[in-house]
Parts: sequence; structure tokens; C-alpha cells
Amino acid sequence: MVNASLQVWSVPVTTIAPDSSSLPEDRLRQQPRGLTGDHRTKIDASGIVLIVDDDPDLLEATSFVLEGEGFGVETAKHGKEALERLHAGKLPGVVLLDLMMPVMNGYQFLKEVAKAPSLREIPIVMLSAAAPAEVPGAVEVLRKPVEFGLLIEVVERYVHRAG
Repeated sequence: MVNASLQVWSVPVTTIAPDSSSLPEDRLRQQPRGLTGDHRTKIDASGIVLIVDDDPDLLEATSFVLEGEGFGVETAKHGKEALERLHAGKLPGVVLLDLMMPVMNGYQFLKEVAKAPSLREIPIVMLSAAAPAEVPGAVEVLRKPVEFGLLIEVVERYVHRAG
């Protein structure tokens, strides 16, 4: 699993973000799952994307791309760190959450978020090579490796760009 996602993320960023019209038709149908259209939650005012992943290369590449597109980005290395950030600071417009992580995995994080009324409305997008088609508590599930163009489209559903 890890090697497959690292392959994509190790390609230079300029060649990674294809126009979604150039994606194979079956990839477009597989991703994203969940809410579609111009659905936005009430929490999108912050303009912040919280990326939660234990792979530092994926955190760096995803942060770089989203910041380059005008989004504010914060990162966490596991679910516990992400939960601490949510309780301590400004709520993000969306959380991009990996499934398999040390300390607190994606499923455990989703359970903890569901217990906190102040966090329940934050849209959470699961990013994982191992995730099933639907994950309770996640508004969408994207399979890794994820094309950056598609990821940007999904983030735009929930967060307004800074500026």
C-alpha cells in the first residue's frame, strides 16, 4: 500500500495534477464518494484544511499543492494530534484523514469526533488505499493514490480559498 502512494507523490508536482477531463472514466466514477455538487457545511468559514497522515512525504506534498491553490493548511501526524488541534484552536473547513496511522487511527479519530458536539459538523474526507467505499462519519472516501486535481475539487466543496 505505502509504495503505491509514494510512487505518485514522488512525481514532480507540476505533472501530478492532471485536468480531471484527462482521467480515465472509471477513476472518475470511483472517486469521490459521498456528497456531490456545491454542498458546503456551516463550518467552511475558516478556509483551513487539516491534513492528518503519518507519512511526512504525503503531508508535505499535499500541503504544498493545497497551499499553492490558495488554501490554508495545518497538519497532524496521527488522530490524537489532530483531535488535540481541533479542541485547542480554530476549526478547519475540512479534515483530510488517513485510515492507517499509529497512536490513533482514522476510525478511532472518527469515533472521538462523533462524541464531541462541537466537532460533529466538520466534514471529514477519508484518504486511504485500504478504506472501504463508505466509512461511517466520513462525508467522502478517496482511494490513494489520489490525483491532486481531484483532491482540490473535493476540498473546494467544503472550503473557500484564502484571499
